[in-house]
Amino acid sequence: MKLCHHQRAALSCRLGHFGDVFLATTNYLWGVHGDFGHFQVVGNVSDETRKHTSAEIARNGEIPRSIFMLTMGSFFDQWFHEDDDVLRVCLGMPDTALTVSWVDTLNHQVRWRSDRMHIGAPVYAALQDTFAAHADASSRATFLLGDPFLREHYVPPVTSLTATKSGGNVNLTWTAQAAATEGYRVFRANSTNTASWSFLTDLVASATNWVHSPSSPSTNAYLIKSLALKITGSGSYTNLSLGTVSTTEVTLP
Repeated sequence: MKLCHHQRAALSCRLGHFGDVFLATTNYLWGVHGDFGHFQVVGNVSDETRKHTSAEIARNGEIPRSIFMLTMGSFFDQWFHEDDDVLRVCLGMPDTALTVSWVDTLNHQVRWRSDRMHIGAPVYAALQDTFAAHADASSRATFLLGDPFLREHYVPPVTSLTATKSGGNVNLTWTAQAAATEGYRVFRANSTNTASWSFLTDLVASATNWVHSPSSPSTNAYLIKSLALKITGSGSYTNLSLGTVSTTEVTLP
């Protein structure tokens, strides 16, 4: 699963790589590659030492070892033109780029703005900020391929969340997450199969259980997120993990 790789890499890989991302031997969170290009080629087509083709990448020989990949080069903006377009091939490879973006630095002088990503915003915020900073920026000057909701920093969620009935209360227990330095955030809903959750409380980092006392008869499902303080060169913020949902629903009369 590529998401699992993103989770691992975001915790362990180096911050960024500037140069030929296809020749890097270490995983990086960010990779920036600027060169001549074509629909199926990254690099100068007449220089074999700088050329990386869709076929070479697909054979897993020269893959971009970057989670967030920024590119600058000719023809990259026409990613939809060929069946084996080089940027779509990069995005489709397992255990590598989860997003691929392009900016037109030659004709429109666009510069990618990723500041908000470094303080918790998803990757689509970088696209919004890039448009906002350049009056003539459009889909002809920049684009983003991949999941726009991915975030730069990953926090592991809690595991083994259970909810059990105890008289008129619901007892929640879970396995502590060492990365949750700021504690946990608890939510409830009427069903585990929902996208609408209501906030209940924040708990300290040492907590592994909590008792909920509903005020009226109800069916209850629960979701917990880990909280961690993240400090970056752009500032600091409280980062939330993905939510862990209780394995069962508890109905109280």
